Amino acid sequence: VMVAGGSKVGGNWFGIYREGKDEFDKPKRIKVDANGYYAETTFTVPAGEYIATAANGKAYAEEKVTVEAGKGSEVGLNLNAGRLKLYAVLEAGGSKVGGNWFEVLREVTDEAGQSKRIKVDANGYYAEATFTVPAGEYVAVSKRGQMNAERKVAIEAGKGVEAELLLTLPVPNYARSLGDGSWQAWESSQGDMGLLSKTDGKLVGFYNQGDHGRLLLELQGNVATGYWVENASRQKCETERDGSFHWGRVRWEFNKQMNSFSGWWSYCEAESGEAWSGKRQ
Repeated sequence: VMVAGGSKVGGNWFGIYREGKDEFDKPKRIKVDANGYYAETTFTVPAGEYIATAANGKAYAEEKVTVEAGKGSEVGLNLNAGRLKLYAVLEAGGSKVGGNWFEVLREVTDEAGQSKRIKVDANGYYAEATFTVPAGEYVAVSKRGQMNAERKVAIEAGKGVEAELLLTLPVPNYARSLGDGSWQAWESSQGDMGLLSKTDGKLVGFYNQGDHGRLLLELQGNVATGYWVENASRQKCETERDGSFHWGRVRWEFNKQMNSFSGWWSYCEAESGEAWSGKRQ
């Protein structure tokens, strides 16, 4: 059961052990039998003293039991646990999105008095995942490409919690001056990017973070034109743009759904150059 007096739950792995000793005469548990994954199971064992165990997800319970010859013993194992269902969205209250790696973490204090996180369980890559964990406080995490989300959750024994995780894109410090809002995560032929559509028709972004790559574009319909700028590149322009002599032109054309594009980039003011394509994560 998940809580004392609760209903039986399925998906348990049951084990029967007896106390013994190893070759060095140290205490050791010896497995007698095991079975699962069920709500209940029955073992036939010689009379004696045993330890009955049950595991469900990351929840665990055990109890000592005495078996007498010719008699049956029924043992209810209390997992003292609950279920945590996680799903990820791109906007609050939005549809679930797939491809997420979910983690359940626990915050603890180490020997030096420092706070750290311990991974309790993890699963993916799905739109949602359900975990069985002991009652307590946890941090639920979702990762999807460049995006991530986390929130604290409390699990009570015998109860379930459903938690929505709102995925956001971490914005590097150098790009924060480009604007505030809902940044979108993109993967492209020039590496991972972040794009932000502004109300004035501007489309800004960041990429190639090692060289502080940024995008300064204007969006008209489904066509974006403008410039890329980096702190360093293979070619230096004669004039400066956005504080750098390393820049070039960009032209992208998006599809109707605005979730992919193809186009080109160049050095300085060249009218054409190398291909640049991408799609939203």
